[in-house]
Amino acid sequence: MGLDFRGIRMSLQSWLEICRLRAKLALLNLVRRVVVKLGSQEFKEQFAAEWATHDQETGEKWKSLHRQQLFTYVGLALSQWVGMEDSLVGITSLLLRTHEGHKVGTILYSIMNPKTWLEIIGTLFSQEPLFISLTPRWNKISERIMKLNDTRVRLAHHTIYYGDKATTLAGDTSLKPGQFDIRAKSQKHRTEPLDYDQISEFIDSVGKVVEDLTALLNSMTVLLTQETSQRKSSESPTDPPHQ
Repeated sequence: MGLDFRGIRMSLQSWLEICRLRAKLALLNLVRRVVVKLGSQEFKEQFAAEWATHDQETGEKWKSLHRQQLFTYVGLALSQWVGMEDSLVGITSLLLRTHEGHKVGTILYSIMNPKTWLEIIGTLFSQEPLFISLTPRWNKISERIMKLNDTRVRLAHHTIYYGDKATTLAGDTSLKPGQFDIRAKSQKHRTEPLDYDQISEFIDSVGKVVEDLTALLNSMTVLLTQETSQRKSSESPTDPPHQ
């Protein structure tokens, strides 16, 4: 893929703001220790009151930055997944021996379940002798995609807003199921929320899958090109006999 999602994440403005805030907090904590150690009692009391206000303001800003970071990561993660789907459409097109990717995309995107996508592609591999040697590579990639899909579903359907005003105002920075999603699997996710470190790991994992899909596409293209060249060579007319 053309976009470097890791580079994009590292250059996000919100992340830089978090770094600046961390440095500021470290400096202020140092000042606080000095004041507590050397200041007068009256100054200490005044400083403590001002510090409490500062703690509240900083805490709210900190939560806001983390939530912005979380939302940004969710957007990047879902975009990365769509990029991977483009590769799946490309592979399916080669398996069907067609250059009309938009038609293949119309078929695949009419199927809502990613598992069905993978099953269709796996079946096509088994039915195409030219690419049969690449089937083991596809199977390994397919297994990885299925595991990653669990996280994709959570990214698409979980939220930081749970209908509980107190929880929302607390500025939580992780994704959990909605308040009315009481399925057993969702209850587990409620106690094990999805934070942006995990989302970052998901983005990197999908990126590696895209790299492997691209390599697979290249291998398929080489085999198809070789077959086409051999067919054209066999179909070319022989030289006329000398008189």
